[in-house]
Amino acid sequence: MNVRLPFAYLVLGVLGLIATSCASVPGTPGGPLQRAGAVQLSETQQLYDLSRIQLATTVGSEQGFHADAGTTWVFPARLGGRVAITDWLDTAADWGVSDMGGELRVGVPEGAHPLPFAVLIGARTDRLAVFPAGDYTGQQHAIRARLEAYPALPSPSATPLARFHAVLALGASHGRYFHAFVVGEYDPSLIRDEDRIEGAIGAELRHERFVGSLIALPYFVARSSAPTAVDCRFPECSLVRQESLLGYQQDFGVTITLNLGIALNNRR
Repeated sequence: MNVRLPFAYLVLGVLGLIATSCASVPGTPGGPLQRAGAVQLSETQQLYDLSRIQLATTVGSEQGFHADAGTTWVFPARLGGRVAITDWLDTAADWGVSDMGGELRVGVPEGAHPLPFAVLIGARTDRLAVFPAGDYTGQQHAIRARLEAYPALPSPSATPLARFHAVLALGASHGRYFHAFVVGEYDPSLIRDEDRIEGAIGAELRHERFVGSLIALPYFVARSSAPTAVDCRFPECSLVRQESLLGYQQDFGVTITLNLGIALNNRR
């Protein structure tokens, strides 16, 4: 009897009690495409979100690198599933407290030469969020396209069951994003429309049924609208009045994510 699978479910359940992600964080790269029929369940934990900002309010100003409080640690996490429809096509969907999303990828699977890659189109929204960023659902949404590459890395283990891949991606998105920062004792929260150039760099490990990756998601804001202050529902945010926000600029940010999953039917 295989006792590792229930343990993997337990790990995912525990992590689901402590983490969630907001719609401002894109879906992380799902690893190299798998063979037709492969099914994977996963959990994404946002470890940190850092932005370079210039922000002015009626109670003070801040500039430089600041933690973006677009995430809170509550149940459930961003939980998702992925299905390989064919060797060159898969689809995925996920849901969390503050957003949901879906994606479609086409490319070549793990083991292909010269390297596995995928082209992604996807979308995210807080339309059905339990705790959206503002007073009303539907304030956050994004569509994106991305090219992903997964060059194989040397395995430090002698067993062929452990496979390592680098995670590299570059793409663009358009959407409405939520930001929250602490300026003294004041917590301004805002949304604005943004066009972003997005990247990803990290590493993924696959060992039998286990799948895990640590990925950094940097982005550059190519174009943005004027910010709009919102009333944030997250515990770390205060009520914000429109006239309290005097100015906001942000052109760069990076999010660090940890992804853990289990492969239920990996036909590699």
